Amino acid sequence: MATLDSQRCVNTNAMNLRKQLADLLVWQLVEHMRLVQTDILEFCVNRHYEEKQWPKDFWPSSAKPPNRRAWNGSIARFKKDRRALGQLIAVRRLLGCWP
Repeated sequence: MATLDSQRCVNTNAMNLRKQLADLLVWQLVEHMRLVQTDILEFCVNRHYEEKQWPKDFWPSSAKPPNRRAWNGSIARFKKDRRALGQLIAVRRLLGCWP
């Protein structure tokens, strides 16, 4: 099992980032991952892709999901886009586009 020497690998910025991430709610992280993954997928398949604004377009506008439906929808969309990305990678590998 690989280990990291925290004295050598962690700088002050990384420690501050960890603190900031620890303050986020699970909803914010899940929705952030969904938004980023959707953007990656759109970039890969949309010929007319338009770049989004960082960080506004990559983080949820609210700290909590507005309702249970929003939470379930975010999870479902994340899974759907993950499958689509997996299929995209598989096809490109079959075509010899990626190793």
